[in-house]
Amino acid sequence: EGIYGVDLAGRTTFVNPSAAAMLGYRPEELLGRHMHSTLHHSRPDGSPYPVEACPIYAAIRDGLVHRVGDEVFWRKDGT
Repeated sequence: EGIYGVDLAGRTTFVNPSAAAMLGYRPEELLGRHMHSTLHHSRPDGSPYPVEACPIYAAIRDGLVHRVGDEVFWRKDGT
């Protein structure tokens, strides 16, 4: 199971080896990076995915649980 955490600014504070491997990174490559712009920046059709529309960042803003089942996370190689 891939797990990562972000601070209130959206920068990675921790990432387990499974999450990094699934995304094609080494864990240390992701630490401190803004995760939305790194792996959640575009919708499946390639159109931009503004951070303001992202349920992950909505949870940071409002502290509520946001459930979705169709999010796409982009790997380092663009897949």
